[in-house]
Amino acid sequence: WHMGGFDDAAKGGCFAISEAYDKYPLAVKLHIADLKATYLMEHRTSAVR
Repeated sequence: WHMGGFDDAAKGGCFAISEAYDKYPLAVKLHIADLKATYLMEHRTSAVR
């Protein structure tokens, strides 16, 4: 799921991401791992501010 909770459908009240997480618990872990890798670990590593 490319945009996850930031998808336009999520803003409109669609529960597809929640249903996907319920059906595939590994998807939640993948999302958290991606968050950790792209934000928590790389936070403040870019020269762009």
